Amino acid sequence: MTMHTITIYGRKGGTGRTILTMALAAALVAKCRRVAIADATLDPMCPVSICHAPWAARQHAEGTPETSLAVFPVGPEDSLADALARARQRGAEIALIDTQARVTPHHHVAAEVTDLVLVPFIGRMEAETVGAHLGEAGERVPIFGVDVGVEGGAVRRRHVAALYGGPMLHSALPRSELFMRMPAEGRLDRFVAALETPADTPDAPSFAASEAMRRAWVAAQELATEVVWILEGQTLEPARADWAPGATDAACARPFLI
Repeated sequence: MTMHTITIYGRKGGTGRTILTMALAAALVAKCRRVAIADATLDPMCPVSICHAPWAARQHAEGTPETSLAVFPVGPEDSLADALARARQRGAEIALIDTQARVTPHHHVAAEVTDLVLVPFIGRMEAETVGAHLGEAGERVPIFGVDVGVEGGAVRRRHVAALYGGPMLHSALPRSELFMRMPAEGRLDRFVAALETPADTPDAPSFAASEAMRRAWVAAQELATEVVWILEGQTLEPARADWAPGATDAACARPFLI
């Protein structure tokens, strides 16, 4: 069975790599995909506050089979290739490699085996910095930027895309309490489903907060769907909303993924 590999990459801390990894994994599992996370962020010199293994354990405690979500910790002296081989043996369909900000030998292994690179960023300044750094990269493997701190509407998104300057996923993750809660919560699908019935407790989220978290979960699923399309080499037909008076068919026939 073929296992697709996705590398979550970034050259600075705080860009949202781990949150993107978790949100994407949660949405893929909810879509009945078998997912493995190769956690290559482990570094005794630079400990991170969020680890994948405890989060996955909470998923398993709430009924997610270990065959649907597995985490393989990859320390500085460990072999990323071995972790990916174990993931393949366990039947994973998609392996997500979460990387450190500084370049390590794991990055070189990931570069040889990855099918897709996702580069998360938060905000306009990061979009410009990340886009400039990537330069001409991506000739062998498709690289897409991912906006993981969306605020504002379509105008803001177009401005950010222009600053990034390279291919971006059309889907994005909004700045949401849902993703901030994610490391401490169990299954997001169950958590969001529970929001449909307002809880009469002092710490229960307000109606507006609940609605925003439900929209964030939909956004995560849209992102997961788009990623699967890329891995499978699919695109969407041109949207008729692109048509404007006087526009030619050629002008409207842009692909969904650019």
